[in-house]
Amino acid sequence: METENNQHLPFPDVSIQTTDDGLRTSVYRKPPHTDQNILYKSCQHPEIKQAIFATLTRRAKSICHPDALSSELDHLKETFTSLNSYPAHLVSKTIRKTLKNSDPRPIPASSPIRITIPYQGPVTHQISYLTKNKTNIDVTFSISKSIRTHLRANGRGTSSAGCIYQIPCNCGHQYIEETLRPLNTRLKEHRTSVNIPDLKHFRTHPEEP
Repeated sequence: METENNQHLPFPDVSIQTTDDGLRTSVYRKPPHTDQNILYKSCQHPEIKQAIFATLTRRAKSICHPDALSSELDHLKETFTSLNSYPAHLVSKTIRKTLKNSDPRPIPASSPIRITIPYQGPVTHQISYLTKNKTNIDVTFSISKSIRTHLRANGRGTSSAGCIYQIPCNCGHQYIEETLRPLNTRLKEHRTSVNIPDLKHFRTHPEEP
């Protein structure tokens, strides 16, 4: 349970301060908060990066008391330009646009067909533009695989999907197959199946794969 400290009472995202004139609200961040966001140089769609900053600006506008709004916007400017390498002109432009527009932007009519492709930088914009204007197909972007998705800590094991695997036998024979499903799932099926002709040999000469 949160308790009042120095006339401040924190809630999720909101800090309420008691003053002689009443209550004053501002954005609340927990002490461990680092202000780290998606770096501007990261391989993410520019609209995603701009949307993050616009969302935080919109949050400040809806939460902050008029006397606290300027301080919060200055904090956002410093955070995104110094810690996350956003261009100062883009930050200032986004703040002006977000504070000015109060009505949500109308959603354009969608095309009858939509495809999703991994975002790979400028070439992705060209593909999206040509696809929309030449074939009337909407394009959405997915996050590309990062280094983290390819790394696994020792001892945790992996469950590969979409691979060619081999089951050896202690007599020298081996069974080689291809699967698009998780490897662990396919191996469990082999252990319980008695109707696959190619595997009957391994029932009499078992060898743990």
